[in-house]
Amino acid sequence: MKLFKDKPIELHCYTTRADVYNYAPIKQGAETSRPWFKAIPTNKKSRAITGEHITAKTCPAIVNDLKTGIILPLWSDVRIQVAPICPVEDHWWKYQYADGLSKAANHTFNQLGMGEIDKEATILQLISPWKFRCSHDIPFMYTGDQLELIKHGKLEIVQGVLDFRYQASAAVNILVRKKETEIDVVLPYLTPLLKLIPLTEKKIKVVNHLVSEKEYYNLAKLNTKVSFNSSYYKCKAALGKNGSFKFKAEE
Repeated sequence: MKLFKDKPIELHCYTTRADVYNYAPIKQGAETSRPWFKAIPTNKKSRAITGEHITAKTCPAIVNDLKTGIILPLWSDVRIQVAPICPVEDHWWKYQYADGLSKAANHTFNQLGMGEIDKEATILQLISPWKFRCSHDIPFMYTGDQLELIKHGKLEIVQGVLDFRYQASAAVNILVRKKETEIDVVLPYLTPLLKLIPLTEKKIKVVNHLVSEKEYYNLAKLNTKVSFNSSYYKCKAALGKNGSFKFKAEE
């Protein structure tokens, strides 16, 4: 029997942008507002009596999914346009943020050894204004909040697993498929875009920080390229099992 509760493990989230820190902080899934789900009526009467279908409000899988994980909300409206399927392959996608500051890039399927798919789809990468750090060796499942994305077109988050002891970045990678007609979709500010699910039974506490450009730059160096190949694993080995990446002078 434990006399004292274990302290939660802290996931530290850093940004240099005061607007992002104040208007779009990272939160637990249970703390994230979802107006569309709140508006769904709860069918309290027996289905046998009313003949109505039970709503999602009573589905434990959906309710638990919405409460699970840590949410990185979209920090600005973003418009994504994808040209229809055509022989021209260059510059067939473009983006525009409301904040006029944020950036995006893309990955090709050629990087996955599936270059033939590049004519049909791309992976659009929204560059997040956040960096992350966790002193414990805990993997986080990086996935999308698909119930949110499905309302804005058939966009899919490319999944992965990150360890913020050795990795600071968490860009939002969106699979965008070409169609016969142009895709033109606007993802609204505060859309619960990315979900980080800690693969541990331990409690995780989110701590947001507004930091200087210098601190942010130094933390980004956790992902520095020290080698032409396998740079991530070589940096991880250099830190060792109990090592910690220091990016502040006072640490």
